[in-house]
Amino acid sequence: MIKNLKKDYPEIHISGYICPEFMESDQLVEKYADEIKNINADIVWVSLGFPKQEMFIDKISKTIDTNLNFIGIGGVFEWVAGTKKKAPEWVANMGFEWLLRLVQDPKRLYKRYLIDNTLFMVYFFRQLLFRR
Repeated sequence: MIKNLKKDYPEIHISGYICPEFMESDQLVEKYADEIKNINADIVWVSLGFPKQEMFIDKISKTIDTNLNFIGIGGVFEWVAGTKKKAPEWVANMGFEWLLRLVQDPKRLYKRYLIDNTLFMVYFFRQLLFRR
């Protein structure tokens, strides 16, 4: 990914990167807080997957006193690295990029897309129809 970024953006300055082993967000904060606090960066891109990256960002922001900006970016690193294909623009514009992602990674995404989203719609319409 870094090689691709430097090829596309020769002036980019990447202060460093961490590819952590699999662990809970609390453990990641504990292990990497000092390292992250001492980096010379303006923005820290976090790609741990949903909801882990959001929990990590929340906990690290409360743990260290810094002016860093943390941004959760999900699977963008995989697209930039070329390890996962991004949907063609016309598919994304039609709102079906989720379908390509589901086909690429069904074990990880089926619950989020098929169960969680269905439950969200049920609860949303129930709230909409039975407002008090």
